[in-house]
Amino acid sequence: AVEPVIVPLRFSCDAGCWPDRSVVRLSLSCTGLADDDETVDGTTRASGLARVDPGGAGAGDFLAELDVSHVEVGRTYRLCLDLDGSGDTVSYGDTSLAVHGTPVREVS
Repeated sequence: AVEPVIVPLRFSCDAGCWPDRSVVRLSLSCTGLADDDETVDGTTRASGLARVDPGGAGAGDFLAELDVSHVEVGRTYRLCLDLDGSGDTVSYGDTSLAVHGTPVREVS
């Protein structure tokens, strides 16, 4: 079994992000992602959002804790966001944010 590697990811959302519903995950493509919490090839588990710095309704800075143990070094992943979580109104969309898999754990 692969040990989890949890990495905090902080990002801003202009509107529509909700800590009690919205989820993010890294994937090679945001198209066709299921609403379940399974790790599939090229995809991390879904992570809920925690509000860090409140903005207006659905806006502000959010924190997600992603298990990157399945991220491959040298590959570039998309940050995919599902605004309604397990709801079926909205599916995952591409945030236009890219994350590159690297063996570097910390830079100071």
